[in-house]
Amino acid sequence: MSEEITRVKEANDPNRCQHVIPSQGQCWNLSVAEGNRCLAHGGNKQTAAAENQRLRNYRISQAKIALIANGMNDSDSVKNLRDEILLLRMLLQEFINVRCQTSNDLVIFSGPIADLVMKVTTVVEKCHKLEGSMGQLMDKQGILQFATEVIQIVSDEFQDEPERVSKLADKLFAAVGRQGEQDEQG
Repeated sequence: MSEEITRVKEANDPNRCQHVIPSQGQCWNLSVAEGNRCLAHGGNKQTAAAENQRLRNYRISQAKIALIANGMNDSDSVKNLRDEILLLRMLLQEFINVRCQTSNDLVIFSGPIADLVMKVTTVVEKCHKLEGSMGQLMDKQGILQFATEVIQIVSDEFQDEPERVSKLADKLFAAVGRQGEQDEQG
C-alpha cells in the first residue's frame, strides 16, 4: 500500500480521522478515502474491507450475468427481450459501480453511460412493441371493457347500494381516462 499518513491542517476538516486518543483527543491525521480512520488507526482495514466489498459485488454481478447468459443459451426460442433489458441494466449498474467512484468519474464517463441508457431505452421500446404486437398489452378499448366487467361484478355484489356503485364506476372510468391521456402524451 503506497498511502502515507498525512496530517490535517484544520481541526474541523471533515476528512479528519475519527479515532480519539484518550490523553490527546481526536487524531490529527487524514482518514482514508474509504473510511473514517487514518492508516495508523485502522484505515488500512477499512480500505481492505471496501476493496473486498467491491470485489464481492463484482463477483455477484458476474454470477448473475452468467446465469442469464446460460439460461438464454439453453432456450430454443429467445423472444423475450426482458432478459436483454435485465442484462443491459446490470451492465449499466456494474459500469457505474466499478468505474464511477467520484462525481468527476460520472462526468468523465457520461458518454458511455448515456450510450448504455439509450440502449436500454431502445430495447425497452422494442420489447413494448413486440408485446403489443403479440397481444400481451391491453389497448384503451380493452381496458374500458375490463373496467365495465369489474363494475358489473361490483354491481351484482352490492345491489342494495347503487349510489356507491355509481360513484365507484365514475372514479374507475376517470382513472382509465387519465391513464389514456398520459399514454397519448408520453
